[in-house]
Amino acid sequence: MQAVTFQGKENMKVKNVEDPSIQDNGDIIVRITAGGICGSDLHLYKGGIEPEQDYVVGHEPMGIVEEIGSLLHEKTENGADVVIDCVGMDGTVPPKNLVQREIINFEPSAQS
Repeated sequence: MQAVTFQGKENMKVKNVEDPSIQDNGDIIVRITAGGICGSDLHLYKGGIEPEQDYVVGHEPMGIVEEIGSLLHEKTENGADVVIDCVGMDGTVPPKNLVQREIINFEPSAQS
C-alpha cells in the first residue's frame, strides 16, 4: 500500500509500505478513501517530535472496512463506511471518565 512517511525534518514522501494485517482480535483494517495531514503532524514535519524514518503520518481519515478482528463483528462489518476519530480507544477506561467514542458508520444521503 502507499502511505505518507516521515523521512526527516521537513521531508515527507509517499512510499510503498507493508500491507496491514489483523494481529489482534480488536484490530480493524480500513481502506482509506479520504484523509489528510493534521496540524498535530506539523510537530513531526517541523522537527519538534522526531519519529523513526518511514513512520507513517496522517490520521482522522475516512474509509471502507476491509477486515475486522473477532471482537469488532458486533460493531461494524466489511464494506462499512467509517470515520476514524483522532482518539484511540481500547474500551478499558470506564465511560464515566471520558466522552465515549466509537466507530461511526454512516450512509450517504439519498438526496442529491
